[in-house]
Amino acid sequence: MPNAIKELGAHIKTITGVVREYVENKLVPVQRTQDEQATQIKELQARIAALTETVEALKQAPEPAVDEAKIAQQARALIDLDAVAKEAAALVPVPEIPEIDLDAVAQKTAGLLEPVAVDLDALAREAAALVPVPEIPEIDLDALAKEAAALVPVPEVKHGRDGEPGRDAANLEILPVIDPDTSYPRNTYARHAGGLWRSFQQTTGMHGWECVVRGVADMRAELVDERTVVVKMRVSDGEVDEFRATLPVVIDRGTYKATQTYETGDGITYGGQYWIAQKDGPTGKPGEPGSDGWRLAVRKGRDASNTAKLGGTGK
Repeated sequence: MPNAIKELGAHIKTITGVVREYVENKLVPVQRTQDEQATQIKELQARIAALTETVEALKQAPEPAVDEAKIAQQARALIDLDAVAKEAAALVPVPEIPEIDLDAVAQKTAGLLEPVAVDLDALAREAAALVPVPEIPEIDLDALAKEAAALVPVPEVKHGRDGEPGRDAANLEILPVIDPDTSYPRNTYARHAGGLWRSFQQTTGMHGWECVVRGVADMRAELVDERTVVVKMRVSDGEVDEFRATLPVVIDRGTYKATQTYETGDGITYGGQYWIAQKDGPTGKPGEPGSDGWRLAVRKGRDASNTAKLGGTGK
């Protein structure tokens, strides 16, 4: 029992201190009359004093033979903490917040913000006028050219001896051949390899000669296959030109074979007649329906027995 009372007393002191501190701190800024504040504080202090006296009396009283749980319940009934907290909160003034008419504020401030038209072109011209324009000096290009030319060193030209007078074209002598063992002077003309050659310096063998007019030095024809001929022509300066030609000749390929591929000009025998291919890869059997690319060259003749009979009848 004493322990419960002591704990209750400690709780009351703690609550009393907290409430007193809270009330004192909150009553400072409250704008109420002094009489109302004093009255409320006195009532609250009186209740706290009564509670304190009750606790002290309980401490001095002899221990009764009562139920500790019941005493604790009675003590809690004497102290209504919720009511104390509500009364303390009621002492705190709640400031009134005036209603703000947003539409009215917008109407009043709308006239203060008037749109301003900015002439960007005028601002650009004013800014450009503030930029100083550098003066460009006139440049005398002729004087600069003369100064640059004066800096270029002029090489000294040494005049040599006059050369031999040239020959007239009508008196130009053309040698029939070039002898490799003979050294010819400059500007000598000679025939060689079907063309006209000129010496551009003192020659040694063929060194110092150049071909001025090309001609045909040599021409050869080679048979590649039964129809194709390759002609190789070597010109005066050694370059070789090659020409390929296909001759349109008829080549006898014997009896027609369906498994063989024929070319233009191939001749075959089929059905007692002679046919010639008119294109590469003719199709079908010659003379039969659906064939293409064949031409009849020699028609089939009469039988010898029939010819003899015709002859006898004539006698």
